[in-house]
Amino acid sequence: MKNFKTNINFKIFLFFQQIFSQLLFPTLMILFWGKDNFNLWIYFLSIPLFFSFMQISVAEPARNEMALEYKKKNFIKLNEIYQNVFFLNVINIFIFIILLIFYLIINDQSNILKNNQELIFIIILISALSFLNSPLIMLLNYKGNLKNSLFIEIFFNVSISIIIPLSHFFLKNFYYTFYLLCSISILKFLVFFYVIDDDKINKFFNLKLFSFKEIKRIFKYSIGFNTEIMSTLFKGPGLIFLIGSTNFITSLALIQTARTLFYYLPIKIFYIFYTPLIFETNKRYKNHQFNKDDLKKFYLLILVVSILFILFYLIVSATGLYIYEFWLRKEIIINKELIKIITVDSLIVILGLIITIPLKAINKYNIIGSCDLILNVMSVLIIFYLEIYANLILMFKILLFFSILNLLIRLLVAYFFIKNNTKQKVV
Repeated sequence: MKNFKTNINFKIFLFFQQIFSQLLFPTLMILFWGKDNFNLWIYFLSIPLFFSFMQISVAEPARNEMALEYKKKNFIKLNEIYQNVFFLNVINIFIFIILLIFYLIINDQSNILKNNQELIFIIILISALSFLNSPLIMLLNYKGNLKNSLFIEIFFNVSISIIIPLSHFFLKNFYYTFYLLCSISILKFLVFFYVIDDDKINKFFNLKLFSFKEIKRIFKYSIGFNTEIMSTLFKGPGLIFLIGSTNFITSLALIQTARTLFYYLPIKIFYIFYTPLIFETNKRYKNHQFNKDDLKKFYLLILVVSILFILFYLIVSATGLYIYEFWLRKEIIINKELIKIITVDSLIVILGLIITIPLKAINKYNIIGSCDLILNVMSVLIIFYLEIYANLILMFKILLFFSILNLLIRLLVAYFFIKNNTKQKVV
């Protein structure tokens, strides 16, 4: 319970930091570097996020496995999991580089890429460091305490949000901001590596613990997590990246800022409690069954959240436009209908995540993650087939329609799973 409260507290700190950064950063970037440079920043940083949909993401499920082995005091297995996760992330780096090279070849006529070739190498290095951070964060978290990793994340996120825009006063060229971001990323990696002080873990890469069997096992229980991440990236940064690839970048700042305030902000509020709730649900799953009394609390949670969603939607409908205009000083124009569509999409996504917490807590997430990916890929492909990049209302209505389908599938899967995994009395 102590770790649960600590994790909630630091998740709250992270949430307010993210609000501070995501509200302050676009404003300062537009103010000091201008809207055009901000569009360029969004596009180039969407490249690694988009191609990361092909990475083999195993940190979250592997962290859960490490926690179980730590309780058993199986320290050899603990090291074996970590070392093979590290190896998988090295593979991720090579996958990313190959995909990026392939993308550059097939888009050799893109004016944006032609005029900014020197930035590609910086993006590769920043992405590689991000991949290598993943197993280090896992080492800091597997005992159930998120405090150290979240503190480092908060510190560097705030630093980037302030330093990059204010670099206008000491950098002569906007392109140098990417070199500055790369320097900060290197420092962040070194800090993560330095603060790990665990006598049970060898944090240096050790080929002796490499195991195809362990990699296969890790990959198998991470399929649902991977497909969900791929789905989220495809719908978010992937959409930004693909629109930018058509050289239609004039609306990127509007899409990104509107989603920041009305899509990602509600989701970030929810994520304060999401990871701790998964930990608690995992603890309460015994003998391959959920307790019926605990499930009653779970259903009550869904009801309360649904009521809060209605209130939130009414507040956003009444004040969202004014808040957005005040935030960006009317530099970017948006209409109420788009705000409402994006807000409803966000709330539906959150409700779907809540409904399937029991499945994610015990790594029974493969069906859900796969459906997420299929539906989001379909929605983005339809948008590009119709070529409606300028019609943002229609584009976001399509995304909303597929989010509703996703929610219905989650409801169906969760219903049958919980029905078959519930016991009547507390043991």
